[in-house]
Amino acid sequence: MNFYGLSSKRRRSSGPPETWTQNADPSFDTDNIYFAFYGSDGYWVATGANNKIATCNGVPTGTWTQRTSNITSGAIFQSHYADGYWLVVAQHGDYAYQSDPTGSWTKVDLASKFGTNNILTVTSYLSSVWIMAGGSGNLVYATNDPPTTWSSITSQFGTSSINRVVYENSLYVAIGADGKCSTSTNLTTWTARTSSFSTDHIYDIGYGDGYWVTVGASGKMAYSTDPTSSFTQITGGNNPFSGTAIYGVGYGNGQWVAVGAGGKLATTDDPTGVWSLQTSSFGTDQIRNVAYGNGYWVAVGGNGKLATAVNGA
Repeated sequence: MNFYGLSSKRRRSSGPPETWTQNADPSFDTDNIYFAFYGSDGYWVATGANNKIATCNGVPTGTWTQRTSNITSGAIFQSHYADGYWLVVAQHGDYAYQSDPTGSWTKVDLASKFGTNNILTVTSYLSSVWIMAGGSGNLVYATNDPPTTWSSITSQFGTSSINRVVYENSLYVAIGADGKCSTSTNLTTWTARTSSFSTDHIYDIGYGDGYWVTVGASGKMAYSTDPTSSFTQITGGNNPFSGTAIYGVGYGNGQWVAVGAGGKLATTDDPTGVWSLQTSSFGTDQIRNVAYGNGYWVAVGGNGKLATAVNGA
């Protein structure tokens, strides 16, 4: 997921991304792709199973090239770019960094903080603080570039995994397993919040147009204008996922996109209203993540599939 924080005034857009086209060769063969991110350096970086990283310069409809990750633990879950560096996070407490994503990446073993737990998410804020989180509620931050010195924080997740941490609108929000959600205004002190997911896992969170949107297991999705207060479930005819897992959500240029199991993909310009299913081009393969950048949407998922779309087409 990528998202771009905007004012609370709703923006007009050219319409939802309805036509999704599969990239002929995103370079992952049949290995699952878990994440894609567009950096301000002009590169897309996608990560997936079997230690794979691929890059594409500028337009994601073009050629994606596999790079040397130097990760050996297995799945690489997410990528992020800030302050001149790319970071990717992986299984068993491993991560890697690189200033040029086309080069050979430097692997770091952070077992001292994560043990054998997976690092599931990485983000940054104000181009000065890096945050990583993952299994067993582990949450760490670093203030150096490249980030190699990390400090632990109490996350309020206990032993539940943290699947995503974001910083928008002067607020940190962490979501994860067992329906858990917590917020912080200063990074060091976190407060558990009510997510409206009960004990169902929350897989992703996005921010845009003054709204926070969370998605997760059992087809649940919710929105909030203030995560420190409450989230409202999106139900009935407004939610087209029919109980199937929703893995990713993103916002870009006035449109929201949510993706999940069974190749489902839905869009809306108002997260409190109706979400409409679109033809994703994934068939029944799961879609793990959706991202917006450089005027394009990118969706990634099972069997090495990667599709692109633009708003209004």
